[in-house]
Amino acid sequence: MSSNSSTLNAYINVKKNRIKKKQKLYKLALGVSLDVTISIYLAAFIVFGGLILYSEIQQYQAQIFKVEEILKSNYQSVIYLIILRSMIGSFVRPGIVFSSAELMLSLLPHSRNQLWKYCLLEKLIKLLAAVLLATIILLMLVTDLSGLFLLSVLGLVYTVQTLMMIPQWRLYQRGTVAKISIIFVVIVLAGLVRLSVEFFSIDQWIAIVFFYVLLVGINIALSKKLFRHVNWMKVVETNDQLIWSMWFINKISNVEIKAPKKYGLLQQLFRSNKTKQAFSYQNPNQMYRRLWKLYFFEHKVQVFQTIGGIVLIMVLLSFHNEWTVGVGVSIAVFLFGQMAASFFVGGFDDKLVFSLPWDLQAWKQSFLTWVYGGGVFVLLIIATVLVFYSQHILWIPLQLVFYICVTIYFTSELINERCYILSRSSDRISARNTSLIILLFIIVALSISFPYLSVVFLYVYFMKITKRRSKPINHSLYQ
Repeated sequence: MSSNSSTLNAYINVKKNRIKKKQKLYKLALGVSLDVTISIYLAAFIVFGGLILYSEIQQYQAQIFKVEEILKSNYQSVIYLIILRSMIGSFVRPGIVFSSAELMLSLLPHSRNQLWKYCLLEKLIKLLAAVLLATIILLMLVTDLSGLFLLSVLGLVYTVQTLMMIPQWRLYQRGTVAKISIIFVVIVLAGLVRLSVEFFSIDQWIAIVFFYVLLVGINIALSKKLFRHVNWMKVVETNDQLIWSMWFINKISNVEIKAPKKYGLLQQLFRSNKTKQAFSYQNPNQMYRRLWKLYFFEHKVQVFQTIGGIVLIMVLLSFHNEWTVGVGVSIAVFLFGQMAASFFVGGFDDKLVFSLPWDLQAWKQSFLTWVYGGGVFVLLIIATVLVFYSQHILWIPLQLVFYICVTIYFTSELINERCYILSRSSDRISARNTSLIILLFIIVALSISFPYLSVVFLYVYFMKITKRRSKPINHSLYQ
């Protein structure tokens, strides 16, 4: 008991010292950026801005009531989104903020496991405080919002987020392939539950209770191996970066605290021991894949921005109706294809790549290998939206196959056109193929409301592929 008491006192002292350090940093930053005059104007701006915001929100009461009705009939979707948010977050953060300070304490006669539990308790308290604060703010700003509804939604957020802390911690310790596989299984399970609710007319609260029981069972199972195969250095470095990356301080000092390069997901993927080996010139395809891998790593920001834009579009359009969901899928496929074509041409900005007579066909196939691998993430996004919002859930597998075929066809046509240009060929995409692409996008937009169209155009697509005889492309940039 005395040991636990001393550990708790040491933990509290570390937290107090951290708060004091952050207060000093903020005090210095505010002293540099603000004076008395600016502070007065800023305070007046906040007051008047709050009043204007309150007045504007009152004008959207009808829309707020509509959102309330939608969420009341889709509480299970809230649970799915929170679960997926935690699972996707496991790629970059462990969920429990166990930092280097706690690790140093564990080298003293303090239990590391006990310190970890104090970190978990601290996060639960902070999450509860955030939920209560959000409740108060929303009740003040949106006076006509149902208090029972608000407490129900925020209660779901708090409890599910609490039950996902340990799964996120354990999932963070797993490899990339395992994480993607588990996320895929969760999406399939959510689809089966939603199918059961729709097909057997089961009340949504039964599905909610099912997920709560499942999460409690998972927590009980994982609690027995919380500290098994934990990479503590990886956890510590990630959490230190999260703790000390303060946006206001970074902007004032013009110094950005970056994530550790040693243990990140991308570094594991792109900086493996195999990558450090010499190029195998006897195997050009392997060499091409490695060159493209390095190119994508150098342009990872643009890749994430594009995929993030696709996610944002799909989420925003999914809250309206089936027509807008279909339009969102069309936009997602279009953006993905255009991104791929842009990166393919950008790969030739390297003078070494542009000047040497590469095998253009093999270069294209190596590029598409990486593109289609990245397309799995976009497919997961589309599948998630369909599972949550589609009214024709039995058609989802066939729709996904249709979207994959359209994406492959559209991306291949764009890449072929770039190849024609780079090889200085007079060939171009025919008007017939262009018309087919436009028609396919229209059908993609309509396929959510009329899913049977997927069957018709899958047949047309496969007939097109069977009869397709592409003209040969020069195998080098220069003859």
